[in-house]
Parts: sequence; C-alpha cells; structure tokens
Amino acid sequence: MTIFLLRTLLVAVILVTAAQLSQRLPQVGALLISLPVSSIIALTLLYHDTGDVQQVATLATGILWMIIPSTLFFIILPWFLRKGFSYYAALGLACGLTATAYAAFTWCQATFPAIRR
Repeated sequence: MTIFLLRTLLVAVILVTAAQLSQRLPQVGALLISLPVSSIIALTLLYHDTGDVQQVATLATGILWMIIPSTLFFIILPWFLRKGFSYYAALGLACGLTATAYAAFTWCQATFPAIRR
C-alpha cells in the first residue's frame, strides 16, 4: 500500500507542478506536460513490477499507436474555445470526440492487420 501511495504522490506532484508553472510560464508548463513523463513512469513501474522487457515493449508500442487519436483532443479543444464555447462544454465535446476517435482507432487496429500492435 505504501508503494501505491508513493506512486500516486509522485504523479500528483508532477501534475500540480506543471499546472503551477503554466500560470507563470505557459511554454514551460506545456513542455513538462508534453514530455512523456506519465509514459516513462508507467513503463518504469511495469518493468519494476514484472522485470519483463517484452511487456514494456508492448506497452510502449501501444502508447505510440494511441498518440494518433489523442492528438485530436489538442486540435478540437482550442478550436471549440476559440469559437466561443464555454470551457466545460468545449472540454466535454473534446473528450467525447477523442473517446470516439479512440474507439474507431481500436476498431481499425482489430480489423486491419497492418495497424496492429
């Protein structure tokens, strides 16, 4: 349980630090969040827990493929905000459309062998 709490605290500190930095230095906050910090943490924890480099490689490949639909979120959210949508409406729509993109991409991966992991 202690390890779980330490892991949770580490991730929380990174996110809060990025949010605080973004208030004063938006580019630095964006850089911190755009780095694959959560992926690095997840990959390291998976390796620490299993010692299995094949599982780590599979997860890293899966993350790479999922970047494609997740990019949609960062295109749609600012577009909705600039069109005058409220923050929460734009966020909800962006999340919903991104979830749809994830579902479609996952279906495509299952259907077309060329884009399987």
